[in-house]
Amino acid sequence: MKQHQKRWAAHRIIVLLAMFVLYSGTRSQQLPSDATGTWLELVSDNALSKRWSIPVVGVLRQYDLGHETEFAFLRTGATYAFPNTHLKAALGLAYLDNLPFEQELFRPEEYQFWLYEELTIINSPKLSQRFRLEHRWIQGAEENHTDHRLRYRLHFQSTLAQNFYFKCSDEPFFSFKEANIDQNRFFIGFGKKLATNISVEIGYMKNHIGKNSYDRVRMALFFKTSLCRESLDLINKNDKLSISQ
Repeated sequence: MKQHQKRWAAHRIIVLLAMFVLYSGTRSQQLPSDATGTWLELVSDNALSKRWSIPVVGVLRQYDLGHETEFAFLRTGATYAFPNTHLKAALGLAYLDNLPFEQELFRPEEYQFWLYEELTIINSPKLSQRFRLEHRWIQGAEENHTDHRLRYRLHFQSTLAQNFYFKCSDEPFFSFKEANIDQNRFFIGFGKKLATNISVEIGYMKNHIGKNSYDRVRMALFFKTSLCRESLDLINKNDKLSISQ
């Protein structure tokens, strides 16, 4: 009986959260960029062996609740889980196609190509830290330039009821070019495990970029694959964290 009540309470929390973020997007706004937008993610972790895996992350970010695309993002690489530790290291690349909010007709788009190094520390089944160093080659409408930055994410996840969980994270971005924190992402939301290796999430993301602040409804689908059973068991045991952009 108690388990059923917990499950029902988790359902109500998710429904209330969805109603809140949808209501936020219906408020009168002067600009589309000020309205609540959507952040859609498709995330997979594909184990090659007991220690090696390939992450694949796709992101489609839109503003004004999906009316227009802001950017599309794709990331992949290779991840290694160190034996007898709670550490994982990754090396990879990414591509971003960025559409500015006020794009003029026939105006060139902005493209970014990234290389990154990453270290994840799993402090406990609920808490983790991630450090990522990114090297970005940016092709803009008027000029091309390079940029380097460091990202630090503190991540918390806890089970609410059977197959339901709560997630919260904060991630500041430190720019070496400007020598300051030029972006921060805060996320709070809920997830449901649909199967052993498949889960879905919905939540609210607050994205600060410079002096601007954006609200996002984040929805994500996560799944895991493996070439062998042993490697998949290792992922499920040691990695309860979502992969994100």
